[in-house]
Amino acid sequence: MEMWKQIYGKYRVPEGIRQLFQLETELQEEGYSLATVWLRLEKTNFRYFITPPDLITFTSTGGDGIHFGFLTDFGQVEDLEEAYIVCVSPTNDPPLKIVARNLHEFLRLVYTAKDVESLDHIEQLENEEEFFRELYKEIWEGDFGHKADIIMEKLRDKFQLQPIDKPFSYVNNVRRERAQLLALTTLDGIGVLKKGKDMATKRYDFKIPKDIENMREFLQKSSWEEKLGFFRDAYYSYLLVEGYDIDVKNLVLEEMNRMGLKDEVCRMTLPDF
Repeated sequence: MEMWKQIYGKYRVPEGIRQLFQLETELQEEGYSLATVWLRLEKTNFRYFITPPDLITFTSTGGDGIHFGFLTDFGQVEDLEEAYIVCVSPTNDPPLKIVARNLHEFLRLVYTAKDVESLDHIEQLENEEEFFRELYKEIWEGDFGHKADIIMEKLRDKFQLQPIDKPFSYVNNVRRERAQLLALTTLDGIGVLKKGKDMATKRYDFKIPKDIENMREFLQKSSWEEKLGFFRDAYYSYLLVEGYDIDVKNLVLEEMNRMGLKDEVCRMTLPDF
């Protein structure tokens, strides 16, 4: 599939994704769909203005632009099966949240919660009890509930899923683990992984009036991690929205090409869904 080649770039499409599409085909033959439980599988460049270029979207919920993807950390992840899963919710604050350690654990979380969209606001809750109380269990009744149970059972069987006993604690533990791996924090909460021994500390201040030459000089003098931090913060500051600030976008594309981040450049220049 040509679009997949462009979106996934150097990565092999994970077997888990192929299995999800296979499951969707099997479900449709029986009159069901993963979309019923807010797992709409995506084959196109599904992304919003806030979706980082190192995120490969694989599913959306169909509501409020919420979607989930593999975080490649600008190509540093070796196998997407083990990449963090990020929830992107364009209408919420914060719009980006790490929700799972990898694809399999994400599916375990989906199986546990049933309501996929509830994963969007876990950080607003206080404990496990509130997590389960917040699940909209009244919709899991009648004909819809019966269909949803069948779909979840087939998802469970396909991937040999076990529920996560404490999903609230699980997500918060994953985020704490991630924080320990960072060289630099960023406005979007995702951060930049450590690459070398030296800790990166510099971040560009996007609150000051735009000065393209000052940005260029910053990038010329920055470490690898600091450049990636610049890209993340520029995205979060809405400077790379299509048609908003072409000078900054061109500067970022130029620097990404220089760094060999061709997959990220491709995702930034492909037409959105």
